[in-house]
Amino acid sequence: MLYQHCAAAGRDPAEIRLSAQVPFTGDPAEAEAEAAAFGSAGAGLVIVSLPRRTSPACWNRWRAHWRNSPDPSRPSGAAT
Repeated sequence: MLYQHCAAAGRDPAEIRLSAQVPFTGDPAEAEAEAAAFGSAGAGLVIVSLPRRTSPACWNRWRAHWRNSPDPSRPSGAAT
């Protein structure tokens, strides 16, 4: 649909950064896989949203996974 709207407006869709939001459900690997899938589909930005009342244990589990991720596509300097 985005490409159709861009064509109708005379815009180049490559000028638009595609983004997605992935809810964190407690499994860091699952969130990372879902984010990677959006990236493969063309998203230039994927935000992993934590639940409003995230426990420190849940947050620490996510941070530990993210910091130890061997994914070379993760931008250097990404927030951890």
